[in-house]
Amino acid sequence: MSFIDSDTHVVECEHTWDFLDPDERDCRPKVVNGFWRVEDLHYWISAVIDRTHRETFPTASVDLADPSARIRRMDELGVDVHVLFPTFWLMADILSPAVEAALARSYNRWLAEATADSKGRLLWALQAPVRSIDRALEELEFGRKHGAVAVHFRGIRHDLGIGDRSYWPIYARAQDLDLAIAVHVGANMRTFYSQPHTFLYANLAPAPMAMCAVLTTGLHQRFPRLRWAFLEAGATWLPWALQECLRADNFTAQRIFSRDWRAAARGLLSEQNLYVGCQADDDLPYLLQYAGENNLVHGTDYGHLDVGSDPAGLRTISQRTDVDPAAARKIVDANGRRLYGIDSAFRPADKAGA
Repeated sequence: MSFIDSDTHVVECEHTWDFLDPDERDCRPKVVNGFWRVEDLHYWISAVIDRTHRETFPTASVDLADPSARIRRMDELGVDVHVLFPTFWLMADILSPAVEAALARSYNRWLAEATADSKGRLLWALQAPVRSIDRALEELEFGRKHGAVAVHFRGIRHDLGIGDRSYWPIYARAQDLDLAIAVHVGANMRTFYSQPHTFLYANLAPAPMAMCAVLTTGLHQRFPRLRWAFLEAGATWLPWALQECLRADNFTAQRIFSRDWRAAARGLLSEQNLYVGCQADDDLPYLLQYAGENNLVHGTDYGHLDVGSDPAGLRTISQRTDVDPAAARKIVDANGRRLYGIDSAFRPADKAGA
């Protein structure tokens, strides 16, 4: 038995910023008291892998100083592919578009180098500088050639929702390149740390908000081949979000309570290429009624130790007795392959464990 881990993380290191263009080296983040500092602002994102991380994950597997250490651990867990997401970019709303573009370029080239010899085991979500469209499109082209399978977004970034038309050129190019749009939980650091009690609104809620934006702004009709993922917010919110979207009349802003939103919801995720990352303890029998078997995925959050982390999550779901085994297998394997365009025959972890 093997798995696709649809949401894992790297922790950036000094080497991440060694790929800055020569004219942009003055943009390099500095480490101040163990945290990254960009421009004149401190980002409360650790630049140091702490003791707990070192005890939990193989040495050099999270900062990718030794990618082979990560792959050996994947073999032990029976995981064919890790899809890598950032740590730094989950909360960094960098004020300067030019600095943002410079750091995105370096980050993407760091990941390209670190994963180049992984033989398809370490795939990744690229960082697009969304306020510099020409630079963003260059990063999509580069990423696609070097192992990227998705474009990392947050549900709200620089105060813009995912339905904003300024993102349409990115979506169009991602569709052409067969890259998914992966909306991961995250927040504007300034809001998150000044108002920590807004965690649910600032960090988690933008993911379901983004799915609602896709459903209510016609993005599927405009980009019918584009695949969308909404990750690390669990899936418990899904019926509520579908209900609110499907019983709304967007022309009159009136609620239509006579519409059978449950019937309309069935099959909707498949029709619109929407994938939702569930947690290992979600009420899957209930959620499968609305999501169907083909559009839930799971990510263990490997590399992080927080509310969304569960290194054994894939195996836990596969062994749940309240979920049909065939449906469980899709959640931990087949659905992730379809989301990220991974060949169903690519099963190196099986061979490693043989």
